[in-house]
Amino acid sequence: MSDIINGREFVPSEVKSFLNVISGRLITEMVRYSWFPFSKEEFGLPASSFFSLTAGAVAITFDSHETIGIGSHSSWASISLWIEKDCDGKFVSDEPMALDTDLYPISADDPVFSAARWRSIIGQEISSISIISRKYESPLFEGLPNEVGLIFRLRSGGEFVVSHGLHDDSDDFSVIFPDDIPDHIRADLTEIPINSLQE
Repeated sequence: MSDIINGREFVPSEVKSFLNVISGRLITEMVRYSWFPFSKEEFGLPASSFFSLTAGAVAITFDSHETIGIGSHSSWASISLWIEKDCDGKFVSDEPMALDTDLYPISADDPVFSAARWRSIIGQEISSISIISRKYESPLFEGLPNEVGLIFRLRSGGEFVVSHGLHDDSDDFSVIFPDDIPDHIRADLTEIPINSLQE
């Protein structure tokens, strides 16, 4: 983890060795850090969708005590990844989300603002991770990383996606399931297993 402990954000392919390491670990906690306060009446969404679709990054904690942050980086047309806590459970991020009083945390196991499918992810072991890249028609995206998601596959057979706009073709960050990706977006995507990338 020493290569990503310096507070920087990275696209997934830049930290493939770390992503390989977290394959095999258990997910002990997932928290979205919403930019906005939330209630059953806000966003025009069902309350149970807030964990997936609210604005703000996600923190994923593992049984190794490490916590990673994942969000969207619009200028890269990609998701980005950074370390929030190291294996000793100490904050290493310059601005830890858990200490930011302007953010509103929503846990994956929240009985109101998260769906039952997310609550079942907690305690599951990651079996593999793949990068999702996207081919855009517009020349504006040429030369950008375009790493629009990570798909986490679980030993239990489940899977989920951290996404740069894959739910609605935007640049909004979301935490979704593969079946939430519309077919017209899916056609432009390529999945690249982390363990297939050369160092």
